[in-house]
Amino acid sequence: MGFCVYIIYSHSVDQFYIGQIADLKERFSQHNSAFF
Repeated sequence: MGFCVYIIYSHSVDQFYIGQIADLKERFSQHNSAFF
């Protein structure tokens, strides 16, 4: 199983967030539901 690496930029705090995940669809779901 592969992994996806992602970089997200937040304008509100002027920072980049770098992460990795095996299930990109699950990560998008978490992001959109304010899981983090």
